[in-house]
Amino acid sequence: LNHVDFKFVVEELIALHKRDIKIGVSVYDVSQVFESYNVFKFDMVQIPLNPLDQRFNTKEFIEFTKYNNVEVHVRSVFLQGLLLMGVNEIPSYFAPWLSVIKSYHQELNKQKQSLLAAALQFVFALHEVDKVVVGVNSLSQLQEVIAALESPPIAIDYSQFALTDVKILNPSFWPNRS
Repeated sequence: LNHVDFKFVVEELIALHKRDIKIGVSVYDVSQVFESYNVFKFDMVQIPLNPLDQRFNTKEFIEFTKYNNVEVHVRSVFLQGLLLMGVNEIPSYFAPWLSVIKSYHQELNKQKQSLLAAALQFVFALHEVDKVVVGVNSLSQLQEVIAALESPPIAIDYSQFALTDVKILNPSFWPNRS
C-alpha cells in the first residue's frame, strides 16, 4: 500500500467489513499482527509457518487470534522449497543455518518421514491453524501433497529446529535465485 491514501484504504475496508465481507492481512512477523489490528479489526491473518519458522506458534499469538475470532491461514509451509531440498542442493547462502537443517533431515531420516510430509504434518497438527495455502506446479505435485497428508504422523519435537533469524525465514532477504 505504498503511495496510496492510507486513510482512504482503511475507510474502504471498514465499508466492506460492514457488508459482511471478510478482510484479512498477510504479515511477516508477529508485531505486524498487533500493529495492523490496532488500525483495523480484520477477520483473518495469513502467516508464514513451517518447521524452521515457528515465530507465530506462541501463546500470545494463539490467544490473540482466538479471543478476537481471527482465522489463521498459513503460507510458506515449505519455505520457498528450501524444506524440500536435499542437503547437498541447498545454496551456499544458507550455510549459517545448515547445521539445523542437517539435524532436521537426520531426524526425519531416522523416523523414515519425507520432507514433504513432515512440513505438512507440522502445520496441520496445530489446531489453531484454520487454512493452509500450498503452491503446486503440476497435478503430480498436488497428488504428492495429498499422499503426504495421508501418511502416518511422527512423534517429533519440532521446537529444536526453530530459527529466529529473518535472513533465512523471510525469503525477501534471500539473494536472487534467477
